[in-house]
Amino acid sequence: MEFRRGRGGRFRGANHPRNSGAPFYEDRRGSKRSFEGYNEVERGESKQLKGGREEIHPDLVCLKNFLSQMKSHWKTQKIDKDEEDLMVCNVLKQIRGKEALLVKSDSYHLNCNVAEFLSRTRQPSVLARFMRTFNIEKVPPQHRTVKIFEALLDSCLEYFRSPDTFVTTFDSDEEESNDKDNFVNYRPIFSIWLHSLGLFVIDNIEHYFYEETIFTQRMLCALCGKKFNKDIQGTVEPETIAISDEIRALRDRYFKYLTKEADLGSLICDQQARFIVSLSVSLASALDLKNVIKRFVKYIFGDEAESILTNRDAFIVVDSVLRHAGKFGLSMKCIGKVLEFPEKISQSNPGIVSGIFAGLDDKEEFVKLYDQLSDKWTFELLTKNGAVAGACARFDVKQNDYLDKLFAAMLERAGGSEQNFIFLVRNLGLWPTFKAISRFRAQQKVLKALDELSGQELYNLACSSHVHLLEMVVSSEAIGEKIKLKMLTKLLEKVDQLAVNKFGSRLLDAVMINCQVKTIRMLAGELVKYKKMLLCDRIGKFIFLHWGLKYLENSNMKAWNDVISTSKDRKRQKLLSILADV
Repeated sequence: MEFRRGRGGRFRGANHPRNSGAPFYEDRRGSKRSFEGYNEVERGESKQLKGGREEIHPDLVCLKNFLSQMKSHWKTQKIDKDEEDLMVCNVLKQIRGKEALLVKSDSYHLNCNVAEFLSRTRQPSVLARFMRTFNIEKVPPQHRTVKIFEALLDSCLEYFRSPDTFVTTFDSDEEESNDKDNFVNYRPIFSIWLHSLGLFVIDNIEHYFYEETIFTQRMLCALCGKKFNKDIQGTVEPETIAISDEIRALRDRYFKYLTKEADLGSLICDQQARFIVSLSVSLASALDLKNVIKRFVKYIFGDEAESILTNRDAFIVVDSVLRHAGKFGLSMKCIGKVLEFPEKISQSNPGIVSGIFAGLDDKEEFVKLYDQLSDKWTFELLTKNGAVAGACARFDVKQNDYLDKLFAAMLERAGGSEQNFIFLVRNLGLWPTFKAISRFRAQQKVLKALDELSGQELYNLACSSHVHLLEMVVSSEAIGEKIKLKMLTKLLEKVDQLAVNKFGSRLLDAVMINCQVKTIRMLAGELVKYKKMLLCDRIGKFIFLHWGLKYLENSNMKAWNDVISTSKDRKRQKLLSILADV
């Protein structure tokens, strides 16, 4: 087995999830096992790693190889319906009679491939067959098979969201036992399986708070009618929120435990449990469960507020509570408690204050909070996640005052060695903050910095990983076109070198997408002069051909329009407007 060095100097194998194409959230191999027999499994895994390969039952080798080929085929080629049906049929033939072996399999590779197969198939009869095999009453979700349970869970919820996308091609056992008609309602079958799995998790929730946290988060999202993704905000899905009364009862039982029985102090600060608690707050907000939010606000911003708010491990939960407290009119109580010791919070958890600013919806509240912190601003508070700058841009107030405070804080942090605003932003890595500043109407600091930069300095920025600073300037609607034109004129002499540079070409794309016709035509007219050189370079050829510059050279409007219309993932409205004047 090939090993690669991971974080912290640890090594992981080539089959480790982080080295595969599968979505990955946590290192399950490095976590404790969630079920009985942990020591035996741990010893068995160490034995396998020492031997150099996973041990797998001989009867499952063909299945593993076929699923690996199927996975590769799915990733590299488009599969039509007939090919997919044939593959599914072959998988079912190889699994029939081997269900008990599959349940007991310790092969992480095989189980990941099975999970991939289940996540892609749209055959409810196939899912039902696997649900019978991986029945919670027969076998709990062990560490090695938890990805299969996750795939079944996701496919089950997808069926409730859009049952029309699922087509039954193969006869299930339910269909075979029905002599009168071949129609099977899979909704109650999936609902019963989902309820059984949810009941097992809720019965053992004290254990699941600390182990297999990704699986637990998926389960909670399923009970609350939400997709499990990075953006968990927004309302719940009506298709999955009312699957059954039993699932609704499980959801109520979980939130009752969380608000009345759980030890919030240990959960909020635990390395694993805090992610589940943070998700629970977001889900409670989506379900309009005000009593849950009130319970967290009372605990976090109560007598133990200082110790919790200054604890780095508690930040994830505190931030989630602050983002949702405003929805229920509880934000002012939170803000008042934070303002009692902003210095300590800014040193340990500056993201708490930035989270407050990011969640504000009222202009007067923002001004009041900004003024209350007038003599307590630190570099961390001013720059964390660009939240304060974003609020200044959103409410269109305090922009000049913020820029003055930020410039002074940057000079102090940089030791006064650099005076140019943009270079200070670059040196201190303040990309989110600068992105918000580029939306300011008050742009004196930025404009002065741009005016001070020479053509060579701009070129050095454009041809480095800091090019996104200039991209932000070009894409800003608050910065006038004359300023952009003046900046690009300094780069005009080296536009040919920009076009063949992997970073500089990004700036050219940003110009062609965001700038006005006059600016784009100036740039395109200069690029046409270097046709021969551009076509001899891989990046330059992309710029020349992708934007149809040879048709611009010949004033062939129809051909140019055809080239631009086939560009993928681009905003082409500005470019199409050029055609009318060519």
